[in-house]
Amino acid sequence: MQFLIKRHERSHKKKKAFALVEVILATILFSFVIIGTVKAFNGTVSAHNITSRQAFMRDKVQSQLALIKSERRIEEMEETTDPDEDGVYYVKKVESLEDFENQDNETIDGIYVIRIKAVWQSANEEYSAETYFYQQ
Repeated sequence: MQFLIKRHERSHKKKKAFALVEVILATILFSFVIIGTVKAFNGTVSAHNITSRQAFMRDKVQSQLALIKSERRIEEMEETTDPDEDGVYYVKKVESLEDFENQDNETIDGIYVIRIKAVWQSANEEYSAETYFYQQ
């Protein structure tokens, strides 16, 4: 009888130890899942921030291009502005394209290339754009 009681106690201790191992493994597995989820979330937030900054800079450059195009007469110039309220400064350059020819090899006057570079110092971002403009 005493043999059966000792056997039962050993069996019970093994079950407790096995349950403890199961809990530890489940906790480790759960930790890996949580860490992976947090990393994925951080990556998504980071990608969103980068995309937002790029859209912000693109909008700033497009507005500067529109300002230059809206002038009555476009002339060659190069200008670096002071930072605006968002901390962005612009390098604007307008150049006349000499010797610009059409398919019949005729020179076309009044073609300008407009280049804008926006620099957002606080975010260490830079965005550039270039467009061609025909002025009659």
